[in-house]
Amino acid sequence: MKRFVQFLGAATLLLSFTQCSEDATTDSAPSVQGSVKLTASINETRTELSGNDVLWKSNDRLGLFCGTKFVNAPFTTTTGGTTSADFTGDPTDPSGSEAEVFYAYYPYSAHAVLEGSVVSGLSIPAVQTFATKSFATELCPMATSGADYSRLAFRTIGTVLKFQVTGQKNVTKIELTGNDGEALAGDYTIDFVGETPEMKFSGTETTLTLTCSEPVALNDASATEFYFVLPAGVEFTKGITVKVYTDDNAEPMVKEYASPLTTRPNKLVTVKAFTYSVPVTSIEEANEALSKGTSGVTITSTTDLTAPSTLEIPNAFGHGTSTSVEIEQPVSTDLTISEKTTSDKELPETLSVEMETTASLIVDTPNLTVSLEGTYTTVEATTAENTLIVAKNTVIETLTVKKGNVKIYGTVGEIRQ
Repeated sequence: MKRFVQFLGAATLLLSFTQCSEDATTDSAPSVQGSVKLTASINETRTELSGNDVLWKSNDRLGLFCGTKFVNAPFTTTTGGTTSADFTGDPTDPSGSEAEVFYAYYPYSAHAVLEGSVVSGLSIPAVQTFATKSFATELCPMATSGADYSRLAFRTIGTVLKFQVTGQKNVTKIELTGNDGEALAGDYTIDFVGETPEMKFSGTETTLTLTCSEPVALNDASATEFYFVLPAGVEFTKGITVKVYTDDNAEPMVKEYASPLTTRPNKLVTVKAFTYSVPVTSIEEANEALSKGTSGVTITSTTDLTAPSTLEIPNAFGHGTSTSVEIEQPVSTDLTISEKTTSDKELPETLSVEMETTASLIVDTPNLTVSLEGTYTTVEATTAENTLIVAKNTVIETLTVKKGNVKIYGTVGEIRQ
């Protein structure tokens, strides 16, 4: 199904669905004609996917149960690129009888079975396929029921997680896991008893893998969007983790989100954007990577971190690009971040720093804008006029500003000059 035409919304956790693969509206596959025609649309008045049009794609298929006449009968779109589309199909038993209530679901599964008002034989795949600005065709679960199957008003019953990644690498796949071993894929049923259809998930797969048929090139200037379809009702009590694999066969970048998250039906959750960072194990390796103008580094170990240690931010970047430094483990050693002249290129436009330290951090970057995330005991900052940014949820006990302005969205116990 051609999913979403994007309209920019607020930069909050819940954002709008976006457009699917670029060729979705020009799909020229032949339509499939049947003896029965029905019209299927998305009941947008009951969704929380505001600011979007949900578009069908030619040859999408749904399943219909209605008495003995339609027993998991497949119906196929005759057109695509519209919010409402005609579907055609045939009765599974032309001489059968129709029930007072029908049950319809998407995407179609040949294994679906209706018992009472529950449809089983459905599953969310553990391996999903990347699609430009959306998720792959025939993936996101939807359902509807009622008295007149000639006009179907579908509602999504799963959840979509959207990740936005910047950088310079070519992504081949991304893995998603829960930090407490939560199940993410596998079997589910649809219960039609209540006012709205409800997904009942019973899968056991703990890893979702998003594969790219061709490497997807990241961009420093604009984020690439990656979408996962998940069951509703998963409680990530300890957060989630993604692993980003690239075509250079290097170790994957690991990005952990520690905040709890619960998936809910008919929702798209936009996770905080991040930049692909090169995994390194020391300050020396970090400086080497930064000297090549990399979009970011993640220092995975502080075992060999000794004082004094200096992270060097060189003028090795293209115009308008940014970079980031993240230290995964707590830091107990004084650390300095400074500028270094190495080439005729430019300093990054913004430097993002994320760490947890009980020692002193000196930011000596008079020509840079620096954003700090994490927890800090003592920070001494020399930055450009446009400014030192203390990000939301960041805590600094004592901040000394030697040069530059400060924008505080987190918490600073004491400010000195």
